Amino acid sequence: MKWDSSSLLNNTRRRPSRSGKLANDNRNVFENDYGRIILSSGFRRLQDKAQVFPLDTSDFIRTRLTHSIEVAAIASSMGTSIERFLIKNKHMSLQHKGELKAILSSVGLLHDIGNTPFGHFGEYAIQQYFREFLKSNTHINKQLTALQKQDLQYFDGNAHSLRLITKLQYVQDIYGLNLTYATLAALIKYPCNSLEGNKKNKGVCLKKFGYFQSEQNTFTDIAKKTGLIQNNGVVCRHPLVFIMEAADDIAYSVTDLEDGIKKKVLSLNQIKRFLEKKLYTNEDGSARVMLPQEQEILNKLNLKIADDYPDNEARIIQILRAKIQGFMIESVVEEFENSYKDIINGSYNKELLNQSKASTIRNALKEISYIIFNNKVIITKELAGESVITNLLNLFVKGLTATDENNKLLFKKANTKENRLYRIISTNYRYIYEQHSKQSVYDRLLLITDFICGMTDYYAVDLFKKLSGTL
Repeated sequence: MKWDSSSLLNNTRRRPSRSGKLANDNRNVFENDYGRIILSSGFRRLQDKAQVFPLDTSDFIRTRLTHSIEVAAIASSMGTSIERFLIKNKHMSLQHKGELKAILSSVGLLHDIGNTPFGHFGEYAIQQYFREFLKSNTHINKQLTALQKQDLQYFDGNAHSLRLITKLQYVQDIYGLNLTYATLAALIKYPCNSLEGNKKNKGVCLKKFGYFQSEQNTFTDIAKKTGLIQNNGVVCRHPLVFIMEAADDIAYSVTDLEDGIKKKVLSLNQIKRFLEKKLYTNEDGSARVMLPQEQEILNKLNLKIADDYPDNEARIIQILRAKIQGFMIESVVEEFENSYKDIINGSYNKELLNQSKASTIRNALKEISYIIFNNKVIITKELAGESVITNLLNLFVKGLTATDENNKLLFKKANTKENRLYRIISTNYRYIYEQHSKQSVYDRLLLITDFICGMTDYYAVDLFKKLSGTL
């Protein structure tokens, strides 16, 4: 793999851009990608998709939108440092300065764009629904290939992200947002299909899967154009995926706690106890020697602010967040540089943050986050969300697979309930199904997941109520 315009920094698009560049537009093409993403409806919808607290009315608590903006900022910061390293060590030409930062800003915005309503629990609801549905509907099961069944039973927001931005975000044609090859490649966390992936013990690159069968050709095209296909035929990750993944972890590992403090489901004392336990003691119970940066972080927890401000916990957690994120960013950049040889030859198969000197504090924060996730208010809303998604799936899947006595699909018959359900689905998604698919049962089931994933949390609840007769 090489850092040039014909490989990792491929700045061409799947279709040549039809909009001419203005004379005073000095942006590079990757900065243009950023603008396309910001202005897309898929990105806007993230403002009403939960990060941790579903259906929350507070303006302070993070949504997928604010989280994605924070990830973009962190990824961009690390991109600047990585660029400096690559240029200094002659791995990348000076002419590409600014491009890594721009690509990482874009993929930071994109990394959650395919998420379901109600976060990962919504994803789980889709998986469970199709496992049960395919088990009890053998006539549908028989019409699907093993790969198609796996796509549905292990449905993943990462794979849906690629489908959304390369096809469903229909602007001018079937190329979706028509982003550059480099940006698309840097988004694909798992360079494998659903049968090759979902291997928890095969390293980070195969932990899940990165594309549905419907996007196989798109994925192959991206991999070829960015030089990700190795001599043995295996497709490796784009090196910038490791940075984007770390930026995501850095963002939510601390900001989830900040939101927990705000919602009063977590206290600074709880954070302090967890961190002291992890930083002072090794797993075997022996005393652990702390890093200077870790001691500085603990010192922030004991910070005394000498004024009469009424909510010092909120202030301290923000100071703590900045300190921890700074330490993590520094550690990830260092790990990338130290492991650069393995990363660039495609053999690195780990998470940068977990391999860095910030791994201990990262794992401690992960344990603390379970206090938030196990909060009864969150669990109750997640279960309500699961019920909403399951019932919507049941309604639309039955509607789009039901046939009459002559084995004709009922949703194609005017004035039937099934046809009415079909017409509720977004015009955009229906157009893609009708004009750009084989209209197989697999395509119809993907049409339904496209519709469900495009919903915001509140829209899903509202539609469920209306279709249930609760107007």
